[in-house]
Amino acid sequence: MSLSLIFEARALLQQHNPQQALELLKPHLEEFKDNTQYLTILAEALMECSDLESAYEVLTRAVELDPRAETGTEKFFYLGQIIGSQEGLRLLKVGIEQLHAKLEIAKSNPAAASTDSFILDLLVSHHSIEAVTAYMVSKINHALLSCIEIWMTDLCMEDEAETECETLIQYALAFQPENPENWSTLGSIRISQQRNDDAREALTKAWHLFDEKKTQLEGSANSSSAGDSDVDYTDLIQPLLALSHHLLNIFELALASSASSAVQDIDDSNLESYYLEAFACYLQVKQQKFVAMASEEQAKYENDFQSLSIDLAADSQSDELALLLKQSRTALVAGWKLCQSDAVDMEDPDVAELGQQIVALLEETGGKVKMSEMRDEKFEVEEGWENEIDMNDS
Repeated sequence: MSLSLIFEARALLQQHNPQQALELLKPHLEEFKDNTQYLTILAEALMECSDLESAYEVLTRAVELDPRAETGTEKFFYLGQIIGSQEGLRLLKVGIEQLHAKLEIAKSNPAAASTDSFILDLLVSHHSIEAVTAYMVSKINHALLSCIEIWMTDLCMEDEAETECETLIQYALAFQPENPENWSTLGSIRISQQRNDDAREALTKAWHLFDEKKTQLEGSANSSSAGDSDVDYTDLIQPLLALSHHLLNIFELALASSASSAVQDIDDSNLESYYLEAFACYLQVKQQKFVAMASEEQAKYENDFQSLSIDLAADSQSDELALLLKQSRTALVAGWKLCQSDAVDMEDPDVAELGQQIVALLEETGGKVKMSEMRDEKFEVEEGWENEIDMNDS
């Protein structure tokens, strides 16, 4: 088949245009129905368009055509994540084992690598053996984390679930010790084990590694490899959101706020990041008020700072609390503004629910934010916007 079709579709997906990729690929379905590369990129486009049922059918066909992953492993990784459970683990294992074998060839046997069709296919898009090696390492690591996710969700009630998670995460950490997603996943495992101090240590390391990686990618944005850097940069969004959720679970609120804010640097139309940042700051107000209380007063709230209420008049007398309230409201207003724009799909039930949470929290933290408080360059708003908000109608 023509590689130009694959390259063009891949470029559209990297530019976040999955619908255009589908329109490009679908007319060729009958022609390339037995081509695993075509079927894999088609499945990617379908998944990006949230058509998991069709993607499942396409991936199943691709795996049937190439049961040993001789023409690529992505289809096994995608299908394994969709199916989950034991069959999902089996598919992921096929991909992992194939990549491990090819990685060993690429690292230790240049002569064999130069004639290996699997590696040669990767060289077409990755251009150097070093880039191919890095790609395979990344994909193996991601597949290991996918296995952990299955054990922590679909198979969490199995007797061996905790042992399997521990084995896999230690393997991933040894394989890629500087990968922030590995440390974030370790933190999630430790939370599930109620080992919060260990979780805190792992998640703090994850945040620092994410921050370093983000800074590095920003610095390389103008280099000759900027295209690849742009893809890597946007790939940080979901892991950073997951990290923020983990940090909120153990009340590492300042770091949760920072992780959420970092997402906005990458995509300033990510609604969830504004809510998470606002909620973290909101909880910080309560947490700091609680810490300042005498132990007898804390006991009245059963030592649960979340049960405290926000007292706007009193809390605003503290410079530190007032700053946190302002930061929370500012993020909420930015999220509210997004809900009024075409940047988010309010027809999506999950997005609509998030919008409702934003409005509710905005009301609790003081409602409207004055224009003088909205001069942060991150949030560009029009004069008179505050007249648009009517909290009584929410």
